[in-house]
Amino acid sequence: MADKESLQKLQNQLQSIVGPPHQFSGEEKNVGQNPATDFTGANLEGAELSLANLSGVNLSHALLERAYLMCADLSGAHLNGAQLKSAHLGGADLSRAHLNGANLSHANLSRAYLNRAELSGTNLSNCVMDIANLRGADLSDADLNNADLRGADLSDANLKGADLRSANLSHANLIGANLKSATLDLADLREASALSANLGGVSARFTDLEAADLSDADLNGANLQDANLSQVNLGDVNLSNANLKGANLSGANIRATLINSTTELDKKWLIVIKIVNKGAEGIDLQGTDLSNANLRGADFSSANLKEANLSNVNLRAANLLRVNLEKANLSGVNLRDANLSDANLQNANLQNANFSDAFLFNTNLNGSKLDGARFVQTQLRNALFLNAQLVNVRFTNANLTEVQFFRADLTGTDFSSACVNGARFGENLGISEQAKLDLMQRGAIFSQ
Repeated sequence: MADKESLQKLQNQLQSIVGPPHQFSGEEKNVGQNPATDFTGANLEGAELSLANLSGVNLSHALLERAYLMCADLSGAHLNGAQLKSAHLGGADLSRAHLNGANLSHANLSRAYLNRAELSGTNLSNCVMDIANLRGADLSDADLNNADLRGADLSDANLKGADLRSANLSHANLIGANLKSATLDLADLREASALSANLGGVSARFTDLEAADLSDADLNGANLQDANLSQVNLGDVNLSNANLKGANLSGANIRATLINSTTELDKKWLIVIKIVNKGAEGIDLQGTDLSNANLRGADFSSANLKEANLSNVNLRAANLLRVNLEKANLSGVNLRDANLSDANLQNANLQNANFSDAFLFNTNLNGSKLDGARFVQTQLRNALFLNAQLVNVRFTNANLTEVQFFRADLTGTDFSSACVNGARFGENLGISEQAKLDLMQRGAIFSQ
Protein backbone atom coordinates (compact mmCIF):
# COMPACT_ATOMS: atom_id res chain seq x y z
CA MET A 1 0.00 0.00 0.00
CA ALA A 2 0.98 3.63 -0.42
CA ASP A 3 3.19 5.06 2.32
CA LYS A 4 2.45 8.27 4.25
CA GLU A 5 5.41 10.11 2.77
CA SER A 6 4.25 9.43 -0.79
CA LEU A 7 0.66 10.39 0.03
CA GLN A 8 1.90 13.64 1.57
CA LYS A 9 3.95 14.24 -1.55
CA LEU A 10 0.82 13.70 -3.60
CA GLN A 11 -1.14 16.18 -1.45
CA ASN A 12 1.69 18.72 -1.76
CA GLN A 13 1.63 18.35 -5.53
CA LEU A 14 -2.11 18.89 -5.53
CA GLN A 15 -1.75 21.98 -3.36
CA SER A 16 0.93 23.45 -5.62
CA ILE A 17 -1.28 22.93 -8.68
CA VAL A 18 -4.77 23.79 -7.42
CA GLY A 19 -4.19 25.59 -4.13
CA PRO A 20 -5.91 24.11 -1.05
CA PRO A 21 -5.59 20.41 -0.18
CA HIS A 22 -7.79 18.19 -2.28
CA GLN A 23 -11.34 17.88 -1.02
CA PHE A 24 -13.75 15.34 -2.40
CA SER A 25 -17.38 15.90 -3.23
CA GLY A 26 -19.88 13.22 -2.50
CA GLU A 27 -20.05 12.43 -6.22
CA GLU A 28 -16.26 12.11 -6.48
CA LYS A 29 -15.84 9.67 -3.63
CA ASN A 30 -16.18 5.98 -4.21
CA VAL A 31 -18.21 4.25 -1.55
CA GLY A 32 -15.91 2.46 0.86
CA GLN A 33 -12.84 4.33 -0.43
CA ASN A 34 -10.35 5.63 2.13
CA PRO A 35 -10.31 9.44 1.75
CA ALA A 36 -6.57 9.45 2.44
CA THR A 37 -5.93 7.40 -0.72
CA ASP A 38 -8.84 8.57 -2.89
CA PHE A 39 -7.76 11.14 -5.47
CA THR A 40 -10.55 10.56 -7.95
CA GLY A 41 -10.63 13.31 -10.58
CA ALA A 42 -7.65 15.11 -9.05
CA ASN A 43 -5.71 17.62 -11.15
CA LEU A 44 -2.09 16.47 -11.11
CA GLU A 45 -1.05 17.72 -14.51
CA GLY A 46 2.75 17.86 -14.71
CA ALA A 47 3.13 16.63 -11.11
CA GLU A 48 6.50 15.30 -9.95
CA LEU A 49 5.80 11.92 -8.33
CA SER A 50 8.79 9.86 -9.43
CA LEU A 51 9.74 7.03 -7.06
CA ALA A 52 6.54 7.56 -5.05
CA ASN A 53 4.77 4.57 -3.52
CA LEU A 54 1.18 4.98 -4.64
CA SER A 55 0.23 1.33 -4.60
CA GLY A 56 -3.54 0.85 -4.49
CA VAL A 57 -4.27 4.59 -4.66
CA ASN A 58 -7.45 5.66 -6.45
CA LEU A 59 -6.62 8.09 -9.26
CA SER A 60 -9.60 7.27 -11.43
CA HIS A 61 -10.33 10.03 -13.96
CA ALA A 62 -7.44 12.05 -12.56
CA LEU A 63 -5.63 14.53 -14.80
CA LEU A 64 -2.02 13.34 -14.96
CA GLU A 65 -0.96 14.68 -18.34
CA ARG A 66 2.80 15.14 -18.57
CA ALA A 67 3.14 13.98 -14.95
CA TYR A 68 6.46 12.49 -13.81
CA LEU A 69 5.95 9.01 -12.35
CA MET A 70 9.25 7.37 -13.24
CA CYS A 71 9.87 4.20 -11.23
CA ALA A 72 6.78 4.95 -9.12
CA ASP A 73 4.90 2.11 -7.48
CA LEU A 74 1.37 2.17 -8.85
CA SER A 75 0.71 -1.53 -8.49
CA GLY A 76 -2.97 -2.22 -8.06
CA ALA A 77 -3.74 1.50 -8.44
CA HIS A 78 -7.11 2.59 -9.82
CA LEU A 79 -6.52 4.71 -12.91
CA ASN A 80 -9.65 3.94 -14.90
CA GLY A 81 -10.41 6.83 -17.25
CA ALA A 82 -7.34 8.76 -16.09
CA GLN A 83 -5.72 11.27 -18.44
CA LEU A 84 -2.06 10.28 -18.70
CA LYS A 85 -1.22 11.71 -22.10
CA SER A 86 2.54 12.25 -22.48
CA ALA A 87 3.10 11.10 -18.88
CA HIS A 88 6.55 9.87 -17.88
CA LEU A 89 6.17 6.34 -16.49
CA GLY A 90 9.48 4.73 -17.42
CA GLY A 91 10.27 1.85 -15.07
CA ALA A 92 7.02 2.36 -13.12
CA ASP A 93 5.28 -0.61 -11.49
CA LEU A 94 1.72 -0.76 -12.80
CA SER A 95 1.24 -4.46 -12.26
CA ARG A 96 -2.42 -5.34 -11.73
CA ALA A 97 -3.29 -1.66 -12.07
CA HIS A 98 -6.75 -0.70 -13.34
CA LEU A 99 -6.36 1.45 -16.47
CA ASN A 100 -9.50 0.63 -18.43
CA GLY A 101 -10.45 3.50 -20.70
CA ALA A 102 -7.45 5.61 -19.67
CA ASN A 103 -5.63 7.89 -22.10
CA LEU A 104 -1.91 7.06 -22.25
CA SER A 105 -1.25 8.33 -25.76
CA HIS A 106 2.34 9.48 -26.29
CA ALA A 107 3.21 8.34 -22.75
CA ASN A 108 6.61 6.84 -21.95
CA LEU A 109 6.25 3.40 -20.37
CA SER A 110 9.67 2.12 -21.32
CA ARG A 111 10.62 -0.87 -19.13
CA ALA A 112 7.45 -0.41 -17.08
CA TYR A 113 5.77 -3.34 -15.31
CA LEU A 114 2.19 -3.83 -16.48
CA ASN A 115 1.79 -7.54 -15.92
CA ARG A 116 -1.86 -8.48 -15.32
CA ALA A 117 -2.84 -4.83 -15.72
CA GLU A 118 -6.33 -3.96 -16.97
CA LEU A 119 -6.02 -1.87 -20.13
CA SER A 120 -9.22 -2.71 -21.97
CA GLY A 121 -10.20 0.07 -24.36
CA THR A 122 -7.20 2.12 -23.26
CA ASN A 123 -5.62 4.67 -25.61
CA LEU A 124 -1.96 3.73 -25.95
CA SER A 125 -1.42 5.19 -29.39
CA ASN A 126 2.13 6.45 -30.05
CA CYS A 127 3.09 5.15 -26.62
CA VAL A 128 6.68 4.09 -25.90
CA MET A 129 6.59 0.65 -24.25
CA ASP A 130 9.85 -0.94 -25.33
CA ILE A 131 10.94 -3.85 -23.09
CA ALA A 132 7.80 -3.33 -20.98
CA ASN A 133 6.35 -6.28 -19.07
CA LEU A 134 2.75 -6.80 -20.19
CA ARG A 135 2.55 -10.49 -19.40
CA GLY A 136 -1.08 -11.52 -18.97
CA ALA A 137 -2.36 -7.94 -19.36
CA ASP A 138 -5.85 -7.26 -20.70
CA LEU A 139 -5.43 -5.05 -23.77
CA SER A 140 -8.65 -6.03 -25.49
CA ASP A 141 -9.88 -3.33 -27.87
CA ALA A 142 -6.96 -1.11 -26.85
CA ASP A 143 -5.63 1.51 -29.25
CA LEU A 144 -1.94 0.72 -29.81
CA ASN A 145 -1.67 2.44 -33.15
CA ASN A 146 1.99 3.33 -33.83
CA ALA A 147 3.04 2.17 -30.35
CA ASP A 148 6.66 1.22 -29.69
CA LEU A 149 6.59 -2.31 -28.20
CA ARG A 150 10.06 -3.45 -29.21
CA GLY A 151 11.16 -6.36 -27.05
CA ALA A 152 8.03 -6.10 -24.89
CA ASP A 153 6.73 -9.18 -23.06
CA LEU A 154 3.11 -9.71 -24.12
CA SER A 155 2.99 -13.41 -23.42
CA ASP A 156 -0.50 -14.63 -22.53
CA ALA A 157 -1.81 -11.07 -22.98
CA ASN A 158 -5.35 -10.47 -24.24
CA LEU A 159 -5.13 -8.28 -27.36
CA LYS A 160 -8.43 -9.31 -28.84
CA GLY A 161 -9.69 -6.62 -31.20
CA ALA A 162 -6.73 -4.34 -30.42
CA ASP A 163 -5.59 -1.75 -32.96
CA LEU A 164 -1.87 -2.32 -33.58
CA ARG A 165 -1.57 -0.61 -36.95
CA SER A 166 2.00 0.51 -37.64
CA ALA A 167 3.06 -0.64 -34.17
CA ASN A 168 6.64 -1.78 -33.63
CA LEU A 169 6.59 -5.27 -32.10
CA SER A 170 10.00 -6.40 -33.30
CA HIS A 171 11.55 -8.98 -30.94
CA ALA A 172 8.38 -8.89 -28.82
CA ASN A 173 7.21 -11.94 -26.89
CA LEU A 174 3.65 -12.83 -27.91
CA ILE A 175 3.73 -16.48 -26.88
CA GLY A 176 0.23 -17.66 -26.05
CA ALA A 177 -1.23 -14.19 -26.63
CA ASN A 178 -4.80 -13.72 -27.83
CA LEU A 179 -4.80 -11.44 -30.90
CA LYS A 180 -8.08 -12.64 -32.34
CA SER A 181 -9.50 -10.07 -34.78
CA ALA A 182 -6.71 -7.60 -33.95
CA THR A 183 -5.49 -5.14 -36.60
CA LEU A 184 -1.77 -5.35 -37.39
CA ASP A 185 -1.63 -3.69 -40.78
CA LEU A 186 1.82 -2.21 -41.53
CA ALA A 187 3.11 -3.35 -38.13
CA ASP A 188 6.69 -4.48 -37.54
CA LEU A 189 6.92 -7.96 -36.01
CA ARG A 190 10.41 -8.89 -37.18
CA GLU A 191 11.85 -11.69 -35.04
CA ALA A 192 8.84 -11.59 -32.73
CA SER A 193 7.82 -14.82 -31.02
CA ALA A 194 4.13 -15.73 -31.24
CA LEU A 195 4.30 -19.45 -30.51
CA SER A 196 0.81 -20.89 -29.99
CA ALA A 197 -0.76 -17.42 -30.25
CA ASN A 198 -4.37 -16.95 -31.36
CA LEU A 199 -4.22 -14.83 -34.53
CA GLY A 200 -7.54 -15.96 -35.91
CA GLY A 201 -9.18 -13.33 -38.12
CA VAL A 202 -6.29 -10.92 -37.64
CA SER A 203 -5.65 -8.27 -40.30
CA ALA A 204 -1.93 -8.08 -41.04
CA ARG A 205 -1.74 -6.55 -44.50
CA PHE A 206 1.71 -5.30 -45.50
CA THR A 207 2.97 -6.40 -42.07
CA ASP A 208 6.67 -7.22 -41.68
CA LEU A 209 7.01 -10.61 -39.96
CA GLU A 210 10.51 -11.47 -41.16
CA ALA A 211 12.08 -14.27 -39.07
CA ALA A 212 9.15 -14.29 -36.62
CA ASP A 213 8.21 -17.53 -34.86
CA LEU A 214 4.53 -18.30 -35.44
CA SER A 215 4.80 -22.03 -34.90
CA ASP A 216 1.63 -23.71 -33.68
CA ALA A 217 -0.27 -20.41 -33.98
CA ASP A 218 -3.88 -20.21 -35.18
CA LEU A 219 -4.20 -17.95 -38.25
CA ASN A 220 -7.58 -19.25 -39.35
CA GLY A 221 -9.22 -16.57 -41.47
CA ALA A 222 -6.29 -14.17 -41.15
CA ASN A 223 -5.64 -11.52 -43.79
CA LEU A 224 -1.92 -11.54 -44.61
CA GLN A 225 -2.07 -9.94 -48.02
CA ASP A 226 1.30 -8.58 -49.16
CA ALA A 227 2.86 -9.41 -45.77
CA ASN A 228 6.57 -10.15 -45.46
CA LEU A 229 6.78 -13.71 -44.14
CA SER A 230 10.37 -14.37 -45.21
CA GLN A 231 12.23 -16.73 -42.86
CA VAL A 232 9.08 -17.05 -40.71
CA ASN A 233 8.47 -20.26 -38.79
CA LEU A 234 5.00 -21.40 -39.86
CA GLY A 235 5.44 -24.96 -38.65
CA ASP A 236 2.14 -26.52 -37.50
CA VAL A 237 0.32 -23.24 -38.18
CA ASN A 238 -3.36 -23.24 -39.12
CA LEU A 239 -3.80 -21.16 -42.30
CA SER A 240 -7.28 -22.40 -43.11
CA ASN A 241 -9.40 -19.72 -44.81
CA ALA A 242 -6.45 -17.29 -44.66
CA ASN A 243 -5.58 -14.80 -47.40
CA LEU A 244 -1.86 -14.72 -48.28
CA LYS A 245 -2.10 -13.22 -51.75
CA GLY A 246 1.07 -11.32 -52.55
CA ALA A 247 2.77 -12.47 -49.34
CA ASN A 248 6.50 -13.22 -49.41
CA LEU A 249 7.29 -16.67 -47.96
CA SER A 250 10.96 -16.76 -48.95
CA GLY A 251 12.80 -19.14 -46.65
CA ALA A 252 9.72 -19.72 -44.49
CA ASN A 253 9.34 -23.00 -42.61
CA ILE A 254 6.01 -24.40 -43.78
CA ARG A 255 6.34 -27.97 -42.55
CA ALA A 256 3.01 -29.33 -41.29
CA THR A 257 1.32 -26.02 -42.17
CA LEU A 258 -2.43 -26.51 -42.53
CA ILE A 259 -4.26 -25.03 -45.51
CA ASN A 260 -7.66 -25.75 -47.00
CA SER A 261 -9.53 -25.13 -50.25
CA THR A 262 -10.28 -21.52 -49.30
CA THR A 263 -6.74 -20.58 -48.31
CA GLU A 264 -5.55 -17.98 -50.84
CA LEU A 265 -1.89 -18.30 -51.86
CA ASP A 266 0.15 -17.32 -54.89
CA LYS A 267 0.66 -20.39 -57.10
CA LYS A 268 4.39 -20.58 -56.33
CA TRP A 269 3.91 -20.90 -52.57
CA LEU A 270 1.01 -23.31 -52.95
CA ILE A 271 3.35 -25.62 -54.87
CA VAL A 272 6.07 -25.17 -52.22
CA ILE A 273 3.70 -26.10 -49.38
CA LYS A 274 2.59 -29.21 -51.23
CA ILE A 275 6.19 -30.25 -51.93
CA VAL A 276 7.28 -29.78 -48.33
CA ASN A 277 4.34 -31.64 -46.84
CA LYS A 278 3.62 -34.27 -49.50
CA GLY A 279 6.89 -34.60 -51.43
CA ALA A 280 7.58 -34.31 -55.17
CA GLU A 281 8.78 -37.80 -56.00
CA GLY A 282 8.65 -38.33 -59.77
CA ILE A 283 6.68 -35.10 -60.36
CA ASP A 284 7.20 -33.00 -63.51
CA LEU A 285 8.19 -29.49 -62.36
CA GLN A 286 10.01 -28.41 -65.49
CA GLY A 287 10.50 -24.64 -65.60
CA THR A 288 8.83 -24.10 -62.21
CA ASP A 289 9.86 -21.10 -60.09
CA LEU A 290 10.76 -22.27 -56.59
CA SER A 291 13.34 -19.55 -55.88
CA ASN A 292 14.05 -18.56 -52.26
CA ALA A 293 11.87 -21.37 -50.89
CA ASN A 294 12.70 -23.43 -47.81
CA LEU A 295 12.60 -27.01 -49.11
CA ARG A 296 14.79 -28.53 -46.46
CA GLY A 297 14.45 -32.30 -46.36
CA ALA A 298 12.04 -32.42 -49.30
CA ASP A 299 11.82 -35.55 -51.46
CA PHE A 300 12.45 -34.84 -55.17
CA SER A 301 13.67 -38.29 -56.11
CA SER A 302 13.31 -38.92 -59.87
CA ALA A 303 11.53 -35.58 -60.32
CA ASN A 304 11.91 -33.48 -63.46
CA LEU A 305 13.23 -30.01 -62.59
CA LYS A 306 14.76 -29.22 -65.93
CA GLU A 307 15.17 -25.44 -66.37
CA ALA A 308 13.53 -24.83 -62.99
CA ASN A 309 14.47 -21.78 -60.89
CA LEU A 310 15.84 -22.96 -57.55
CA SER A 311 18.10 -19.99 -56.85
CA ASN A 312 18.80 -19.39 -53.15
CA VAL A 313 16.65 -22.36 -52.16
CA ASN A 314 17.32 -24.27 -48.94
CA LEU A 315 17.59 -27.93 -49.98
CA ARG A 316 19.60 -29.10 -47.03
CA ALA A 317 19.23 -32.85 -46.46
CA ALA A 318 16.87 -33.06 -49.44
CA ASN A 319 16.51 -36.27 -51.45
CA LEU A 320 17.45 -35.49 -55.08
CA LEU A 321 18.33 -39.02 -56.12
CA ARG A 322 18.14 -39.39 -59.92
CA VAL A 323 16.57 -35.93 -60.27
CA ASN A 324 16.80 -34.10 -63.58
CA LEU A 325 18.17 -30.57 -63.03
CA GLU A 326 19.51 -29.96 -66.50
CA LYS A 327 19.87 -26.23 -67.21
CA ALA A 328 18.28 -25.42 -63.85
CA ASN A 329 19.20 -22.28 -61.91
CA LEU A 330 20.60 -23.36 -58.54
CA SER A 331 22.78 -20.34 -57.82
CA GLY A 332 23.25 -19.80 -54.10
CA VAL A 333 21.41 -23.02 -53.25
CA ASN A 334 22.06 -24.82 -49.96
CA LEU A 335 22.53 -28.55 -50.71
CA ARG A 336 24.42 -29.44 -47.57
CA ASP A 337 23.82 -33.08 -46.55
CA ALA A 338 21.64 -33.59 -49.64
CA ASN A 339 21.64 -36.75 -51.79
CA LEU A 340 22.22 -35.97 -55.49
CA SER A 341 23.54 -39.35 -56.52
CA ASP A 342 22.83 -40.26 -60.16
CA ALA A 343 21.36 -36.79 -60.67
CA ASN A 344 21.62 -34.87 -63.93
CA LEU A 345 22.95 -31.32 -63.46
CA GLN A 346 24.27 -30.77 -66.97
CA ASN A 347 24.65 -27.11 -67.91
CA ALA A 348 23.10 -26.03 -64.61
CA ASN A 349 23.91 -22.74 -62.90
CA LEU A 350 25.41 -23.76 -59.56
CA GLN A 351 27.41 -20.67 -58.77
CA ASN A 352 28.05 -20.19 -55.02
CA ALA A 353 26.12 -23.37 -54.24
CA ASN A 354 26.94 -25.24 -51.02
CA PHE A 355 27.39 -29.02 -51.50
CA SER A 356 29.26 -29.61 -48.24
CA ASP A 357 28.73 -33.10 -46.76
CA ALA A 358 26.44 -33.98 -49.68
CA PHE A 359 26.41 -37.20 -51.73
CA LEU A 360 26.98 -36.91 -55.50
CA PHE A 361 27.95 -40.43 -56.52
CA ASN A 362 27.82 -40.79 -60.34
CA THR A 363 26.38 -37.29 -60.67
CA ASN A 364 26.58 -35.56 -64.05
CA LEU A 365 27.78 -31.94 -63.76
CA ASN A 366 29.10 -31.60 -67.31
CA GLY A 367 29.05 -28.03 -68.62
CA SER A 368 27.76 -26.63 -65.34
CA LYS A 369 28.76 -23.25 -63.90
CA LEU A 370 30.11 -23.78 -60.39
CA ASP A 371 32.12 -20.63 -59.67
CA GLY A 372 32.43 -20.12 -55.91
CA ALA A 373 30.76 -23.44 -55.04
CA ARG A 374 31.76 -25.43 -51.94
CA PHE A 375 32.28 -29.20 -51.89
CA VAL A 376 33.75 -29.50 -48.40
CA GLN A 377 33.79 -33.16 -47.31
CA THR A 378 31.49 -34.02 -50.22
CA GLN A 379 31.24 -37.56 -51.62
CA LEU A 380 31.75 -37.24 -55.42
CA ARG A 381 32.98 -40.66 -56.51
CA ASN A 382 32.59 -41.13 -60.30
CA ALA A 383 31.06 -37.66 -60.77
CA LEU A 384 31.53 -35.86 -64.10
CA PHE A 385 32.79 -32.27 -64.47
CA LEU A 386 33.59 -32.23 -68.20
CA ASN A 387 33.71 -28.65 -69.59
CA ALA A 388 32.57 -27.36 -66.22
CA GLN A 389 33.42 -23.90 -64.90
CA LEU A 390 35.05 -24.40 -61.49
CA VAL A 391 36.61 -21.01 -60.74
CA ASN A 392 37.40 -20.59 -57.01
CA VAL A 393 35.66 -23.84 -56.07
CA ARG A 394 36.57 -25.55 -52.79
CA PHE A 395 37.00 -29.35 -52.73
CA THR A 396 38.53 -29.41 -49.25
CA ASN A 397 38.50 -32.95 -47.80
CA ALA A 398 36.19 -34.11 -50.61
CA ASN A 399 36.17 -37.63 -52.02
CA LEU A 400 37.04 -37.18 -55.71
CA THR A 401 37.88 -40.79 -56.45
CA GLU A 402 37.66 -41.43 -60.22
CA VAL A 403 36.01 -38.07 -60.86
CA GLN A 404 36.50 -36.67 -64.38
CA PHE A 405 37.61 -33.04 -64.85
CA PHE A 406 38.44 -32.97 -68.58
CA ARG A 407 38.49 -29.45 -70.09
CA ALA A 408 37.22 -27.91 -66.84
CA ASP A 409 38.31 -24.39 -65.84
CA LEU A 410 40.13 -24.89 -62.53
CA THR A 411 41.27 -21.31 -61.92
CA GLY A 412 41.67 -20.82 -58.18
CA THR A 413 40.23 -24.26 -57.37
CA ASP A 414 41.21 -25.64 -53.95
CA PHE A 415 41.91 -29.42 -53.79
CA SER A 416 43.56 -29.33 -50.36
CA SER A 417 43.23 -32.61 -48.41
CA ALA A 418 40.88 -34.02 -51.07
CA CYS A 419 41.09 -37.68 -52.08
CA VAL A 420 41.95 -37.56 -55.80
CA ASN A 421 42.89 -41.20 -56.31
CA GLY A 422 42.03 -42.09 -59.92
CA ALA A 423 40.64 -38.61 -60.65
CA ARG A 424 41.21 -37.72 -64.31
CA PHE A 425 42.30 -34.33 -65.64
CA GLY A 426 43.17 -33.03 -69.09
CA GLU A 427 43.12 -29.84 -71.16
CA ASN A 428 42.30 -27.80 -68.08
CA LEU A 429 42.51 -24.04 -67.70
CA GLY A 430 43.87 -22.24 -64.64
CA ILE A 431 45.99 -25.02 -63.11
CA SER A 432 49.72 -24.60 -62.54
CA GLU A 433 52.41 -27.21 -63.16
CA GLN A 434 53.07 -27.31 -59.43
CA ALA A 435 49.40 -28.03 -58.73
CA LYS A 436 49.42 -30.79 -61.36
CA LEU A 437 52.48 -32.36 -59.79
CA ASP A 438 50.89 -32.27 -56.34
CA LEU A 439 47.69 -33.90 -57.60
CA MET A 440 49.58 -36.62 -59.47
CA GLN A 441 51.58 -37.43 -56.36
CA ARG A 442 48.26 -37.98 -54.59
CA GLY A 443 46.94 -40.38 -57.27
CA ALA A 444 45.38 -38.11 -59.91
CA ILE A 445 45.83 -38.90 -63.62
CA PHE A 446 46.60 -36.21 -66.21
CA SER A 447 46.14 -36.99 -69.89
CA GLN A 448 48.71 -35.67 -72.37
